Amino acid sequence: MKNSSLVVNLVLAAAVAVLYYLHFKSPAKVEPVTEKKEEKQLTQPKIEPKASTVVFVNSDSLWDKYEFVKDTKKVLEQARKNAEANFNVKYKALETEYNQLRDRAATISQDEGMAKQQELMVKEQKLTEYRDQMNESLGKNEMEKNEAVQKNITEYLNRNYNNSNYTYILGYSNGGGILYAKATMDITNEVLEGINNEYRAQKGSKK
Repeated sequence: MKNSSLVVNLVLAAAVAVLYYLHFKSPAKVEPVTEKKEEKQLTQPKIEPKASTVVFVNSDSLWDKYEFVKDTKKVLEQARKNAEANFNVKYKALETEYNQLRDRAATISQDEGMAKQQELMVKEQKLTEYRDQMNESLGKNEMEKNEAVQKNITEYLNRNYNNSNYTYILGYSNGGGILYAKATMDITNEVLEGINNEYRAQKGSKK
């Protein structure tokens, strides 16, 4: 009986170590995003044509101040928090079972202990699979949301600048491929005002 308890305890110690690894490998949290409340403005800004046929939008500012991006980040953050909470519940339940078996190891037979250990290892494997599926689902959701944001921006520019004199509207960002952009060709604020007005109107119509 003493030898069987030693075997079960050794196996349990290894299993608990794996559980802690699973726990601390759970998805990293997204930094909270604080949205500033702004008054609804439904009118589109007047587009002031530039002398050049090539203008640019600061991509960093657009993604930072476009309200649809802020709302999207909130949705993604909440989805990740919910997934993490579900994972932690499952993890704690499995950890409790391991601890209970460890506490009973000295009072059960080797066969009974190994059978229960096998059962817990199956649950542990399922928990690992759940974590991987959760990460895959969250990653896919984030990709789809980012694609939706990019689609909104592209469609807005097509609708509002298709008849302008601009041949190109470039996306400028720090560390990007464009090394220099003349400030007078910057239409970022103009685009932000228009695209945010449009988004506020769309949000209002859905309430």
